[in-house]
Amino acid sequence: MIDAADVIASSGGDWADAILIVLPEAVAGERVPAATASDAMFLEEVQRKAPKLTRLAEETISAVRRAGIDGQVEQSKGGRWVNRPVRTFGLKVQPRAGNLQFTLYGEPTTYDSDGFLSQDQHGYSRGWIRNSGDIGRFTELARLSHLRRNHGGVMADDIEI
Repeated sequence: MIDAADVIASSGGDWADAILIVLPEAVAGERVPAATASDAMFLEEVQRKAPKLTRLAEETISAVRRAGIDGQVEQSKGGRWVNRPVRTFGLKVQPRAGNLQFTLYGEPTTYDSDGFLSQDQHGYSRGWIRNSGDIGRFTELARLSHLRRNHGGVMADDIEI
């Protein structure tokens, strides 16, 4: 038996012809992989540019990696740090505004984001992580963005949360 509330994503078909993939849940106290060198470099930049945002940035990177979004953030143009090798999200520290700006693969209309996202350029969305409460929301959207990029651009109509 499967509780429908536990289903994270589905793609076409119906219950009679479904294939179920079960992923293990993280065990409490399980060790989270250490940040990569590039992730650490991003955190050093945050510490240097906006010390008050260091904890928020650390929690954000940690949550992203715990969510299974692999890779590392690498410095790009204009102070943006982009997740690679799969470019699913980018982060930029904004010292004066006191937040972390992010971009995600996919237009805002392809997410159920209730105004959390704004339109960015070239098929991307943008938003801001202003406090610890925003981290979980960002992480879930980044996880969905990561799934889309790894599955050929499948959009919200094809993936249910």
